[in-house]
Amino acid sequence: MKNFQLKFIKNRSLIRRLQLLNEFEKNPSSTLGDLSEVTKSSTRTIIADIAMIREHFNDAIEIYSSKFGYLFEELDPEAYIKQKQNLVKDEPFFMILESIFFDELQSVLDWSLTLNLSEQALLGYLKKMNGLLKPFNLRLSTNPVTLVGSEIDIRRFFCLFYYESDINVNTIFPSLDVQDAVIEITNLLHSKKQPASTFSYFSYILYITLERSKKGLQVELSPELKEIFYAYDSLISPETLTEILYSYFHYRLPEDEIIYLLLCLICRRKINHPSIEEFCQSYNRWPEIKQVAKDFYAINRGNSYDEQKDLHWLESFFTIVKIRDMLSPIMNVNIDDLTQFVKDKFSHEYKRNYAFLAKHKLVKKLYSPSRSE
Repeated sequence: MKNFQLKFIKNRSLIRRLQLLNEFEKNPSSTLGDLSEVTKSSTRTIIADIAMIREHFNDAIEIYSSKFGYLFEELDPEAYIKQKQNLVKDEPFFMILESIFFDELQSVLDWSLTLNLSEQALLGYLKKMNGLLKPFNLRLSTNPVTLVGSEIDIRRFFCLFYYESDINVNTIFPSLDVQDAVIEITNLLHSKKQPASTFSYFSYILYITLERSKKGLQVELSPELKEIFYAYDSLISPETLTEILYSYFHYRLPEDEIIYLLLCLICRRKINHPSIEEFCQSYNRWPEIKQVAKDFYAINRGNSYDEQKDLHWLESFFTIVKIRDMLSPIMNVNIDDLTQFVKDKFSHEYKRNYAFLAKHKLVKKLYSPSRSE
């Protein structure tokens, strides 16, 4: 489980145990000192937490003790995943978010009874959650308890929480029909030599789109964005996509929903796909992007021997970021784990490129200010 999801967990002891599991999954052989540093707790607490983990997971895992620390082994991966899900299934935010996803809303009073919390305690918890939701331009209302913000931002948060953070610990998964539809659409894209997103991402974004849209919770796209979309050939025609989805779900997604779905896929394309030059010609309607790409390349060239290919990659990247920004600036928000990973592993490059993006006049002109930071 990523730190992003851990922030939304109320139970402190549960957070520690999930942190221990995270560490064991990365480093099966860990010392008490390593584990203590990860959880910021005493060795005595670590020993007690590991005893609880052993009891909860039973025969799904084994944690061996030694004079050097512990050795972690998964014995039954499927049972391990199910037991991880059971750990968080009663967490307040997980339960509340799932109800919001399916538009099965309750009042604060009803939730206080469901969660066995006083209304005052629940309101305090929701206030804390609002602080975590602020970077996504969202907040929780209380009557009923639901996410307030644009539908695109809400879906972006769902995608980050359920897909980007840790699929194995979540209870919301794309249905088999969704997966079958994704396979058919992906095969069609491949037959046309068009880039396709990863299967898991496509499945989640389609599942979120269908579930929200069928409840009447639909996206609204700007005329400018739709004009850009219709000006060029897409991955697949909206009419074809509509008919494929109707054959599986007996529901016709509205025009804006179909375009939104296709744009999400376009924005997940690999920047080094063979059709990159065609993509730039089709979707880059901002001449300034070419200059940004050239300026960025000038400080990041390294030992590259194919300048033209590299410039196309960069133009593709900055074009995708622009399209996301037009959907919503929140589409370019990443979870903290990814940002921290880049800061830790590529500290010099991060600082250099951060300074470039923060100071470049064309970047400030092209993109929403908060996303250029």
